[in-house]
Amino acid sequence: MTIFESYPIHRCVFRDDRKALLELLKDNEMKKRINEKDHHGNSPIHLALMLDRRDCIIALLNNGCDVITRNTYNWNPLDEALMLGDIDIIEKIILMKYRDYIKGFAVSGGKLEQWNEVLPNVHMKIKFKCKSQVPMISKICPKDTIHFYKKGNFFRLDTTIAGFDTRGIPRAIKGNMSVIAKFKIDGMCNIVVLDHKKKTYQELYPEMPQWLINNLLMSNVDIKTLYKVFVDTSNFIIKQKKGGLLKKTKKTLQMEGGKSYKSDLYKARDFKLIIRKRTNETTIGDRKSDIRTKIINVEQSRNKTMKRDSGGLIFTESELVSNKLMNIEKSFMIDSASSHKENFKGNIFKNKGKYSKEEDDDDSDDDSDDESIASMNDNNTKTSSSRQSFSNEPRVTESVFQKYLDESIVDYKDIDIYVSKNINDMILRGKDNDGNVITERDMLYLKQMYPGYIEYLMIEFIDEFKNICDEDKASSDVNKNGKTVNYEVTDGIEDTLNWDEAYERHEKAAKTAANIEKARKEKEWEEKVARLKDFDWENSKVNEEQYFNEVNADILHMGRIMSIDEERKSFNNAIKLWMSQEHTFPVCLDQFQPLIDYVSLMFFDQVNKTDEEDHFDRDEYRYGIQCIQKMIHSNKKFPLKIIVPILATVKAQLRVTDCSINPDDIPDDLFNIPKNYKYDQIYFMNVK
Repeated sequence: MTIFESYPIHRCVFRDDRKALLELLKDNEMKKRINEKDHHGNSPIHLALMLDRRDCIIALLNNGCDVITRNTYNWNPLDEALMLGDIDIIEKIILMKYRDYIKGFAVSGGKLEQWNEVLPNVHMKIKFKCKSQVPMISKICPKDTIHFYKKGNFFRLDTTIAGFDTRGIPRAIKGNMSVIAKFKIDGMCNIVVLDHKKKTYQELYPEMPQWLINNLLMSNVDIKTLYKVFVDTSNFIIKQKKGGLLKKTKKTLQMEGGKSYKSDLYKARDFKLIIRKRTNETTIGDRKSDIRTKIINVEQSRNKTMKRDSGGLIFTESELVSNKLMNIEKSFMIDSASSHKENFKGNIFKNKGKYSKEEDDDDSDDDSDDESIASMNDNNTKTSSSRQSFSNEPRVTESVFQKYLDESIVDYKDIDIYVSKNINDMILRGKDNDGNVITERDMLYLKQMYPGYIEYLMIEFIDEFKNICDEDKASSDVNKNGKTVNYEVTDGIEDTLNWDEAYERHEKAAKTAANIEKARKEKEWEEKVARLKDFDWENSKVNEEQYFNEVNADILHMGRIMSIDEERKSFNNAIKLWMSQEHTFPVCLDQFQPLIDYVSLMFFDQVNKTDEEDHFDRDEYRYGIQCIQKMIHSNKKFPLKIIVPILATVKAQLRVTDCSINPDDIPDDLFNIPKNYKYDQIYFMNVK
């Protein structure tokens, strides 16, 4: 092989020729091409990880290849390594990744230098807390007081959280910790953590402690399914709220030292999480990947979707992920199947009864004009929050069921089976899991949002009660207590019910739901086995000539059979921002733009790329951030208080209580290790 062949580094990888690869990389000009992408969009490290060329992987990593960049399928090298499962390679890539993050921030002409130009010194004190109306959840909600100091290239972060105990119910461990980072002109950095209670310190970078490496590895090893999460802000709106008789939109926030600042209320809403789940189904080989893709509820938006036709398969440009947050929320939504027998009787089968006409009380902190915000999208895109009524009844926009259902789902058949069971149980009880009465408005909401859903929920139970009624008629009109009680079912059936037997059947129905889920998983496994069995292994093999033939320039992933599911989750609960009035606060949000921009580069896996490079995700970020900056006047204001809904019953709050840009208020001693502190192991945020 000669260096004049196309993609010589890729060819060495394809041939698994480590010796030739090392010879090529000795040439300085050739080494500059170590991150070159072939006409399929794969860099050498991506190709090596796809094909499990372990010797070539190590050679490329030792020669400083880029471990952050994505390929055209939007997977970065760590993603491919996680699916490969080699712990040594995963560890090496993780360490190189964080090294590049730090170097990229402090490199000459980089974001740190830009930040020093607009905000050389700053000290901010921020109070963070999570709040919940549910007492049990409220007890475990974390709180923290954070001090952030910046003085040129020196940083310090003080926190009152020393870790998280995940044994049993997760809880925050109180402490008194500091992290100090000193960046140098050459891009190097020294980071230490201090424990003020024990009067000890430990270096975090460049020499990472073993407990930190172990923590990073534990969260990235033995992964069977890869999740990714990305934010779609195509319909995201921030709007200043207007005052009214009952709701205040202006507030004076008190700070420490007797200072106070007037603020205006802004509300932000309607953003989406794009979630991609990737599962590998078979071993690695020199063949084209067979990729089964299922795209759920993907809406057309400003985040243009790119259709990639590779064997009739469609992918979107947006990446994915983290279902874990959704699972956490589901754990709060789904109640125990073994609810008390008395609750089973519920309010829906009452003595000649109907649903209670009691209306839900309005929350004084609710959004009075949230619908006006959502209606701004009506002329462009119909979002889940602006779905129209499917009948002639008055449009119902609020319901106790909203926190349990994803309004972006159009077909009720797509609703999770356990969520449906939970809703059915609540209807039978006449109350939701928080004790709120289910009214006619709530049932009308289900009818309008998900036509046919109520019938789907109740049909099995109605059939059961009909059978019970028939049996009771044949035996006696009197129950075991000697009293005849008539109950009205939703379809008008009146009969005597044996509640013991009805409850028994209810329990059987719960077991049936579990059996249905088990059958679904078994069916998925059978489909997977059949898919692997029917896969054309021989004809899918790709030789070197075929791979590097520029005529075959389609987007190509090698080596794995995989399944990819992608969907969007909508979040319409409003985020509240109390913004300082123009030019009254010591800093404005624009002065933090270099930091925001760098975090975005990390988010899009583009830390090693220049701003001049054209990239879809990066362009979308620039456009989105400019729109947001205009809406909140970020060159004049700063958010003094932020309230973010996390789950149905949990909100997070950030509040600034002090701010100074005077360098005299930030002594140099803050960035030095006290002389009476000893070097020792500090298991910061590492309790399990």
